[in-house]
Amino acid sequence: MQTRRRLLAGLGGLGGLGALSGLGTLGARGAPPASDRKMILLFAEGGWDATYALDPKLGVQGIEGPEVDPGGATERVLTFSGIPVAVNAEVRPSVQRFFATWAPHSVVINGISMGSLGHVSCRIRALTGTPGPLPGPDLSAIVGAELGADRPVGSFAMTGSSYPGPLAATIGQMGHQNQLTALLRPDTPVPGPSGRVLSGGGLDDRDLEAILTWQQDRLGAARARFGPAAAPQLDALDASIQGAARLRGQADLLMDRLPPWVPIDLLSRARTAVTLLEAGSCQGIVLDSGERWDTHTSTQDQSTNHEILFSTLDALAHALSARDLLEQTLVVVVSEMGRAPVRNSAGGKDHWSITSALLFGGGIRGGRVVGATGDGLAAEPIDLRTGEPDPRGSILGYANLSAGILHHMGIDSRAWLPDAEPLLAL
Repeated sequence: MQTRRRLLAGLGGLGGLGALSGLGTLGARGAPPASDRKMILLFAEGGWDATYALDPKLGVQGIEGPEVDPGGATERVLTFSGIPVAVNAEVRPSVQRFFATWAPHSVVINGISMGSLGHVSCRIRALTGTPGPLPGPDLSAIVGAELGADRPVGSFAMTGSSYPGPLAATIGQMGHQNQLTALLRPDTPVPGPSGRVLSGGGLDDRDLEAILTWQQDRLGAARARFGPAAAPQLDALDASIQGAARLRGQADLLMDRLPPWVPIDLLSRARTAVTLLEAGSCQGIVLDSGERWDTHTSTQDQSTNHEILFSTLDALAHALSARDLLEQTLVVVVSEMGRAPVRNSAGGKDHWSITSALLFGGGIRGGRVVGATGDGLAAEPIDLRTGEPDPRGSILGYANLSAGILHHMGIDSRAWLPDAEPLLAL
């Protein structure tokens, strides 16, 4: 460890213990300064049906919600701290449990127009606020780059549904079996075929220091050769190298909490996210629910998926609260689209360009619903400053929502979404 600390000290005085400085502020309560805010961006890929929880429409003519499914007779709409929610104690008990505890910390956003019905285009819009086809960085990447410059990694992507844009040098990948922690300690045994255990790389601190010296020499040669024109790219590479060294300074801590080669489900990924934020390893994280939400043939899967998702969200909120991280960490739960009002001939629902989102924690004013849909699940215009329905207002677009989230995080949304008026109602 002494060699590792000397190695890190050579990188601008960033000692191995200094990389854990975020742990010293976790006990502070109340809404944090914008610079202390963190983000978990959770994506429900495939298109969820908001009528199963966030945008209840029970008994509305022309809309077939969860009451049409088997067991639908027990569907109810309950209001939690001002938020009406569709609940079913038999098949989606975690939805009710989540809002019973966390509604005061939550905002439901309804009537978000995605302007498309295609999965890829809507995914880009939901995660980045940009229309594509060349997506900008996702919200977690922006938060990591803007607020996490002193972290080992700006943001971690724990999913394939993430978009680094020009910020790839600030992003890390955990791997679905926590492989990253094995890379932090190259002598970690690697599981092989047929239960065999293969030895690790065997690199020691002297090897790592030699590699770092070689990297710095190569950077210096590249700067001399290419001059100022290549400075931004080389600066990004240098920052990435230094971040990797700072992350190695956390190897012992992360190895204790995140053992490698363990397959991780959504709940485990959520707990991993809390561990990384608590350790000060990053400022943003993006992950996905891992469930099949594109229910063209069986709407009953929506109840199953909602149960898994909200069970995890409840555990995530409890974990963040227990570590005094809830008011620092904005959790953004989005899907790329909604489902049509009525079922198709196969008993499922097709794509719908209007959707909903759930935000909790992170200093937002909870216990509210922002935006609305009408009886036909069409988006209604709202005042983007207040979130209240207003016939003279605007339809809430995906870019307005993304810009509003960045604004709430203390980031100038115009730098990333210059044409989007931010939703200021958060």
